[in-house]
Amino acid sequence: VSLAHHGVLFLDELPEFKKHVLEALRQPVEDSFVTIARAAMSLSYPARFMLVCAMNPCPCGYLGDPNHECICSPPVIQRYINRISGPLMDRIDIHIQVPAVPFQEFAEKKPGDPSADIQSRVQRSREIQLERFQNNPGMFANTQMESRQLKIHCALNQDANEIVKTAMDKLGLSARAYDRILKVSRTIAGLKDKEKINAAHISEAIQYRSLDRQLWLGGCTRIDVVSASGSPAFFLLFSISCTQNDPNFDHLRKVMIKNQLQSRGIRDDAVLDVMRSVERHNFVSENYRDRAY
Repeated sequence: VSLAHHGVLFLDELPEFKKHVLEALRQPVEDSFVTIARAAMSLSYPARFMLVCAMNPCPCGYLGDPNHECICSPPVIQRYINRISGPLMDRIDIHIQVPAVPFQEFAEKKPGDPSADIQSRVQRSREIQLERFQNNPGMFANTQMESRQLKIHCALNQDANEIVKTAMDKLGLSARAYDRILKVSRTIAGLKDKEKINAAHISEAIQYRSLDRQLWLGGCTRIDVVSASGSPAFFLLFSISCTQNDPNFDHLRKVMIKNQLQSRGIRDDAVLDVMRSVERHNFVSENYRDRAY
């Protein structure tokens, strides 16, 4: 892993690696160096890299796919996911589900953000980070922040603090995941050129913890969303059990639902239809298992 120092280490089909190999990544991901101990000596090598991993959601690869039926039973899926330990997953900052791209998106000619614009935003964010840590030798990025820097640079207002508290209590997130959420939300705020972290930044960062244990199989409720025209818009597997009646948790679920819809390329008018249905039926405050909208 030292060969990936100041570069990218990409692991494809993550659960297929041997467990002891994955567990050996915990130290370099956390400490940015790898230590090899032998009887006569112990050597440390630099290993500050960006870890990027890819995996299927289940052995057959179709869990949550709207066009294919998953043939895996819940125990099979859980055993597949359990090949990756919770401590290793905690050390990964961002978990993102990447659904199959529909043909319409391949065919349409609608341009995305120009690379130059994205580069400008990223460069601006990096400049802000360099300025933020100018008095901390050897520190130049948000991911390097420790507890003292988190308290200084990731202070939350009341709304953001309530959301992250609710997420910690109801979703069973670990203390390490909490630190990761703060770091990611600090970066999100920087990319949007905001000095303070607000509730929207925290909600988006929490949404990027979708592979934490209680979010992976915690409910797996299927929602059939029907657009205003009456035609099915899509099928969504939303993996948070909605049995609690908590206003802050309701807000968190609404933000996560909206983000998932937009990440799947759903049209803006269809997203509005869904969110109106959420408000009208208030299904995020009730147990909506086996109910269709």
